[in-house]
Formats: sequence, structure tokens, C-alpha cells
Amino acid sequence: MTSQTLQIVQLFDPESSTYTYVVYDAHSLEAVIIDPVDTQLERDQKSIQSLGLTLRWAIETHAHADHITSAGLLAEHLGAQTAAPAPQCGQVMITKAARIPASAMKCNTMRAWLAKRWRSLRPSWPN
Repeated sequence: MTSQTLQIVQLFDPESSTYTYVVYDAHSLEAVIIDPVDTQLERDQKSIQSLGLTLRWAIETHAHADHITSAGLLAEHLGAQTAAPAPQCGQVMITKAARIPASAMKCNTMRAWLAKRWRSLRPSWPN
């Protein structure tokens, strides 16, 4: 996989002012969803299904005070696994040296992974 096959879909929840990301490989169509919001479960499922993606992971990057996650429900509905930083609940706990295997999409911690992509995401964010 090259960086050219990595696709990012940015979704926004106006009620909590929260961004959710669907990141997928354009060749394998395997995907992860990052920081999904419970009230946007239907929107997120439709987004994933309309692109023909297979959701492999529903990932929380940190504890959210502004919304409840839908990671567990997405995993249940779409057959994915969940991951969250310790000490949150998830099927896989992300620690400093953890790797998340999603086909060819592999990264160290989500913070480092997102930091690498910050420049490509930031232009679409409001100031």
C-alpha cells in the first residue's frame, strides 16, 4: 500500500462539534473508523456501506467528554473489532508500542499516526 491508496473521509457532528474519520485503503476497501459518535451511528454505517468498505476497526483515540462512542455498536453491526487507549474498554488496548493491523494499514499509536496526516487533514478543518 502506498500513501496514494489511503483515503480519508471526514464527517462532522454539529451537536458535539466532533469530527469522525473513515480511513480506508482504496485497493482492499478495508477501513477503520476513528472516534464515531453514538447519535451518528446510522450516518456512519451508510457512509461505510455506500463506499463498499469492510470495516475492520472502530477506534477511539481518547476518552470523549463531549459525546458517547458508537464504536461498540458499529463493531457489532459491521463485524469489526474495537480499540481504545488504556484504560478504556476495547478489544485491543493501544499502548505506546501497539500496532493496529488492518490489512496494509498499520501504524504505531493513533496520535502518532494522525500527527503524520495532520497536514493533509487540517485544510478542511475550520480555524
